[in-house]
Amino acid sequence: MLAVAIGRQQPRLPACSRQDILFLRQRFSGGDVSASCINLPHFRQIQVGALCLLSDTTFLPLMERNLVMSHRTNMFVVGTLSLALAACGSSKDPSKSNFSKAIQSFLDTQKGLCAAVPARQMPFILANEDLLRQQERKRADALTDAGLLNRSDTETKQVFGNGMQPAGKYDLTEKGKKFLVANAADTVASQDAFCTGKYTMVNVDNFTEPSDMMGVKLSEVNFRYKVQGAEDWANSEAMRASYRNFAEQTGDIKGRATLVLTNDGWMHERLFKR
Repeated sequence: MLAVAIGRQQPRLPACSRQDILFLRQRFSGGDVSASCINLPHFRQIQVGALCLLSDTTFLPLMERNLVMSHRTNMFVVGTLSLALAACGSSKDPSKSNFSKAIQSFLDTQKGLCAAVPARQMPFILANEDLLRQQERKRADALTDAGLLNRSDTETKQVFGNGMQPAGKYDLTEKGKKFLVANAADTVASQDAFCTGKYTMVNVDNFTEPSDMMGVKLSEVNFRYKVQGAEDWANSEAMRASYRNFAEQTGDIKGRATLVLTNDGWMHERLFKR
C-alpha cells in the first residue's frame, strides 16, 4: 500500500464537474486505467472514486475500493501500487512518447548541420579555371564568405602541360577551428566538416503497428525534427546555395526511422546495430 498524508490545513479545492464525473465513470466501467501517470502534486479533487488532474484535461480513474478517504485525518490511501504504476505505461509500449525519446537519443549522436570541407586535408588548393572542380571551388568560396576558411591567391600546375595557372589556397581561420569536426561529413569519403546546431525532435506524426521480422519487433516511424542553435554563418545565402542540406534543413524537417524493440525499450536501428 502507498499512503500519502495531506495536512489538515490544506485549502478546499473545487470539485469535479458533473460532466467530469460522468466521463470518469464511463472510463472506469471500461476498465481503462492508462489515461495518465499518477502525479500527486497535481491532484485537484477526489470524488466518487476518481481523480481529476490539474495539469491538463486528462483523467485517471481508479477503482473505488483502492481509494479510501478519511474526513477526520484527511488521509488518502491509494492502494494497489502496481495498478498505479501500470497507468504510467512501459518503455516497451509502441507510443509516440517512447518513439520520440528513441529517435531523440539517435539525433543526439549526430553532429548537427554539417558542411563538408571540399578537400581531404588542410590547407588545399583549387585552380580558378578547373572545370572539373567547380563545385568544390563554389563550396570553398562559400566557407570563406562564412569566415570559416581564408583564401589567398597562388598558382598551381596545369592539368595538362607543365605550365602554371592561377589558383586559390584555402586554410582554416580561428573561427573555422571552433566548428571543424573530424570525419563528420555524410559522404563516402567522410571528410572533415564544419558543424553547428543540434537536431531536436518536434513530433512523431504516425507509425506502423509493430511487426516481427526475423525475430525482431520493428516499427516504421514518420517524424519531424528541427535544427536548434545554429550559428549565423549557417544561414547565409552562399551556404544554402552550395550545400543542399543547409537549404533543405530549415523549419520542420521530415524524417523516417525504423525502431527496434529491445529489452530496454525502443531503439533506433542505427544505434541497435552498433
